[in-house]
Order: sequence, then structure tokens, then C-alpha cells
Amino acid sequence: MVLETAAGDLDVVVTTNNEFATVAVEGQVKDVSGMTHLVVTVTAQDGETTEMAELDVIAVSDIQVVPNSALGDGQLRVGTWIKMPRAQFGKEYKVTYAWARDFEFIDGATSAKYLLTVDDFGHDLRAVVRLTKAGSPEVVLAGTAIEVAAGLITKAPAPSIKGKAAVGNTLTATTKAWIDGAELTYQWYRDGNVIDGADTDSYELTPDDFEASISVGITGTLEAYEPLEKLSAGVAVAAGVLKYSDKPSISGEFVTGGTVTVNAGTWIDGAEVAIVWSRNGEEFATTTADENTYVLTVEDYKTRLSVDILVTATGYKDATFKMKSRSIKIGTLAEVPVPTISGDNAVEGTLEVDPGEYPEGAEFKYVWKRDGRVIHGAYDSSYTVTVRDIGKTISVKVIATIPGYKTTRIDSEGVEINNIQ
Repeated sequence: MVLETAAGDLDVVVTTNNEFATVAVEGQVKDVSGMTHLVVTVTAQDGETTEMAELDVIAVSDIQVVPNSALGDGQLRVGTWIKMPRAQFGKEYKVTYAWARDFEFIDGATSAKYLLTVDDFGHDLRAVVRLTKAGSPEVVLAGTAIEVAAGLITKAPAPSIKGKAAVGNTLTATTKAWIDGAELTYQWYRDGNVIDGADTDSYELTPDDFEASISVGITGTLEAYEPLEKLSAGVAVAAGVLKYSDKPSISGEFVTGGTVTVNAGTWIDGAEVAIVWSRNGEEFATTTADENTYVLTVEDYKTRLSVDILVTATGYKDATFKMKSRSIKIGTLAEVPVPTISGDNAVEGTLEVDPGEYPEGAEFKYVWKRDGRVIHGAYDSSYTVTVRDIGKTISVKVIATIPGYKTTRIDSEGVEINNIQ
């Protein structure tokens, strides 16, 4: 334990519980300056029983300590030089300087100037001088505790931002070297307001940042120094460019009657995607990304089908993905209906053929047959039974010419002819 008092005579007061006890004090108590060590002994009335206490005392003098650095705020800060002005001591004295931390002299600190370090912050730091002159006793002066303030980080360059400032892009904070040992942390700001969670050296711009000013602050912390934040200049955020993560595609049979399927691609969450269908450059339908199939019709035959993907999203420029147009070829009817014959199958009776259901615009030709052989001149949709047909099987071949499809040919089932009129 160290007691502090003003330099001069020490008034040592010892209270005992026996008025006949005696007190003895060993050590300097007159004209005390600097550190002194006292031993106090209390002897009981019997002259034999004693109690002893040892005490360190620092008797302080007014030693002026001033800044010796150019910070200009008058504070004695970590990382700056301080000094004991020589003029406060008489010219007749030879002055020897020392600095003490927690009542122990600091190795090598024997100059009037001293650089405050991290080790001094929060500790008892004092100036000590030894004054000597010929013919006079040596005098040791110890100053009062110096209030050491936290240092100021002076090597702290402002950060800059790298990267294209557009929604969806990533910005990166860069900075030159700070003071040795400084720990750097980051914070991004939107129009001067903290962006929650944006506390690393990089930041991905979101739609919320569109047309805002984005800046970054770097805060340096160092033991025994005041934290310091340096801010970058703000950058204005432009609309982003929409990009797919899965490329749009189109597949299917590009023939009349074929089914075409569009994969609209994968875009950012929240994007609105539309499919625009065009025939020979003229739009004929717009569907959602889920309505992605189309059955080619007669209208599409011999045209070029093109598909565009239109994508919109908040904070992004509208995007259009154009697919290569496809030429629509002639199709093959998936299922050709079998014609049916109805009517009177007796001599002079009339048989008629129903070709079945075909796409709109189909045109038909008919070829009637007797036992599989063509009946000359029988090319209408009906046929009058003759005597020559008795006992024979009559059938018909239907030839269909369909716009956009290959011509089809199919025979009906045969009908037996009897001689009953």
C-alpha cells in the first residue's frame, strides 16, 4: 500500500488502545520529498509486547508535465510525447530525470521527454527528478499521478469502394494501412443510415439500394486508443442487370400439330417472367412462365415461330432474352380416322362414306373398290350399287389433303353386297 501526501514534514499519527503504550517511527519524516519507507512500532506497557507496521509514502511536489506533440488538444495521450520543462527547476541545479509507473522506475526512461505507451494507460504514472548542487543535499521530487488519456489513432486512411454500383453487384471496401495493431471492423450505410447485418468488407447491393447513396465506414480499435471510424465517399446505385442462373430454352416438335415447351430460365427471386410468342415477327400471345406450352396450328405452318422471355424486377433494368426462331414444317396427323360406310347395300342402293374428323380445311378424294380393285369412275363420296357388285365386298379409300399436314390415305372396312332390292 502506498499513501500519497504533499512534500514536507510528515505528521504520523498512531492511535493505540492503551494509553501507556509507546510508539516509535523509523524513517524520514522531516522535509520529506519523493518516496520514503516508514516502520511504525507500538510497544505495550510491559515493554515486551510489540506490533509493527510498514508503510510506503510518496510525498509529491508540483512537477509540471506538458504535451510535447502537435495534437493541440492539451491532453496527455497514449502514443504522444510528454516532457518536464527544464525552466521549472532552478538553473543552479543539475537535474536528473526519471519516470515511474506503479511506483517502479521505467527502464530507460531517463529523459525529460517520455513517450506515453499502452502500458501507461490506466496506471499510476509519475514524473520524478533528482536535483543536485554543490554544497547542498540531494533533493528528490515526485510529481502527482499523470492522467493519461486514451490515444488518438492518427494513421487512419479513409476507405474507398470498389465495384460497379448497380443492384445485384457486390461492392468491396478497401483501405490503405492503418496504425500497427489496429483491428478493423466494417459497417455499410444507405443514405447515411446503418444497413443491418452489413458488417463485412463486402456488400451485395439489393433492390432497396436502388437510387440510394451507399457508403462504408471502417472503425479501427486499438488497446488504449479511442475508436475511430473513417467513412468513404458515397456511391449512387444504378439499376441492376438481370441475369439468369439457368438459361432459357425451347424444345418440342416444330411441325404442325407439334407441342412446343419453353423453359423460361431461372432468375432472381421476385422477378416477374413472361413468355411472348410471335409468328413471323408478329406477337400473337403472351403467357406466364407457367403457361409454357403451345400446340402448333395450321396458321403456324411455313412461318417462323419466335419466343422472347421478358423479365422485370424492382431495382433492375427490364431484360429480354430472345430465342432463335424456328421454321414450322409440315406435320403428320397423329391419328388418321378410319372412314365408315353406311347406306343400302342392295343393288341400286346408295352407299355413303363418312371420312371421320379431320383438322379444319381438310379436302377429300374418294376411290371406291370392289374386292380391293378400283372401280373405274367411282370417285365421289357416295356409290350406287350395281349388279356387278352382288356377292362382292365394297370398300373406299379416303385421301385427305390437310393444310399443314402430310396427305393421308386410309381404307374403310368392306361392305358385302347382296342381290336383294
